[in-house]
Amino acid sequence: MGDLDRLLAHFEPDKPATLIGHSMGGNIASMYAGVRPERVAYLVNLEGFGMSRSEPGKAPERYAKWMAQLADKPGFRDYADSAELALRMRTSNPRLSEARALYLAQHWGRQNAAGRVELRSDPAHKLINPVSYQLEEAMACWRNIAAPVLWVDGAESKTMERMRINAVDHEARKACLRQVSAHTIAEPGTCCITTSRNGWLS
Repeated sequence: MGDLDRLLAHFEPDKPATLIGHSMGGNIASMYAGVRPERVAYLVNLEGFGMSRSEPGKAPERYAKWMAQLADKPGFRDYADSAELALRMRTSNPRLSEARALYLAQHWGRQNAAGRVELRSDPAHKLINPVSYQLEEAMACWRNIAAPVLWVDGAESKTMERMRINAVDHEARKACLRQVSAHTIAEPGTCCITTSRNGWLS
């Protein structure tokens, strides 16, 4: 949120901005919109549902796991070439065409010293967060959002299952938002989201 605040101060200092965030980016954008409501004109939240409610009793175990990961940091496997990485991506997402997967692999991967292809991602992203997620704090921020919110999820998405968020919790999270337009996309594809003075156009 701090990074986002400084970016907006640099690129959009004089008027509220439109924020579009996916997954973790959606969570960050939503929290920010509640912390700095005057800085956000519109918010598009693409499957940024928040995380499952944490259990305080598991804090010792969580801190211990975090310290163990600091001592033995996780990493990513590498691949023989971009074609092998593209094949791995298509295994995870069968909707990707061979051409699109190869295009993504060439931008997502880079050659390492051994001549193999590794992900550009920072493996530190795999570290567990030592501080437990406080859903009530997130919901308090969401209730403070003044901007209209376009809430988008996918009918075939496994995000809620992965985050252990049931349908009741899902609706309770949406209910925190004052102005929300919720849409479920039946089949993933290409879409365009724009805003107008009177609301959403898609």
